[in-house]
Amino acid sequence: MSLFEQTRFYQETCSKVRNDGKHTVYELSFPDGGGVMIRVAVFPGVDLYVNHFRARTCEENNETVDLLLLNFCAAGRFETLLTPTDAILLGPGDFSAHRDDLRKGTRCEFPLGYYDGLNIQIDTATAATWCRENFPSLDIDFDRVQSHLLGDHWYYVQHAGPRCEHVLMELYEEAEHASIPTLQVKMAELFLLLEELPLREDASSYFPKTQVELAHSVRDRLIGSSSGTADLEQIARDHNVSVSQLRRVFRSVYGVPVYQYLKEYRLERAAQALSDSTRTITAIALEAGYTNSGKFSAAFRERYGMTPTEFRQQSQRKRQNGSS
Repeated sequence: MSLFEQTRFYQETCSKVRNDGKHTVYELSFPDGGGVMIRVAVFPGVDLYVNHFRARTCEENNETVDLLLLNFCAAGRFETLLTPTDAILLGPGDFSAHRDDLRKGTRCEFPLGYYDGLNIQIDTATAATWCRENFPSLDIDFDRVQSHLLGDHWYYVQHAGPRCEHVLMELYEEAEHASIPTLQVKMAELFLLLEELPLREDASSYFPKTQVELAHSVRDRLIGSSSGTADLEQIARDHNVSVSQLRRVFRSVYGVPVYQYLKEYRLERAAQALSDSTRTITAIALEAGYTNSGKFSAAFRERYGMTPTEFRQQSQRKRQNGSS
């Protein structure tokens, strides 16, 4: 049984759809979308998961297991409540570590409607034995890694930093294609880097629950409005804050100004529509708030590095290659 199956994070919503000897693919079903998790057993005691979620929310059922869990956000945003009063967020390039999850069940949100990233699950005793036998000169010490990252806390989060982010992105991009020995070397490199990761005093991005709820209120009204606008003054009055404070809170929680968030959200939805439907680009542009297809194409190209047509063609090729 894999470490993932032991934790039973998504026991009611997860199904194993493929195992080719190297990869195990799980499909997840959520009330407003779904996801795919691709598992690679890098070496005994270390499982690597590439996550592609296309949903707004999911429910985790966390079993108490003696694992060190590492997460890395490659794209999108992820947020969850650590306690009834504190929330934590991951944006692109952010990294988290925790052990012995104190939450028995929790609601996670993907504010942009998608989340791509890595999850690394480590049985430290088993992994340490394997590393001593196979990488004896590297002196990989999981106790030191955990002590450095967590100290007296059970959860830690910060930006991964340039060196760790580079290795984590390599693992994210190459997990499905690289050989197992290559992934083993990259994973060993990551563990050595984590032992020396510079920790910032202000690195833990915890936000009071009231701030997260305020940002959620703005976000939900933006997304739910047919005009794509929200009465920020009314929302501010509803929460007894000033408009300037509302804007500051939203930016601190979501990392971008209010209307930049809406633009990114709609472009992501447009990308999904281009990939998953046969609707015309003009119709997709209108739904994204663009009455001018040329402006939509320019905005899309700025974000994705290609035109909507090129993006759709690329998505079709990936599906064809995946099914062949």
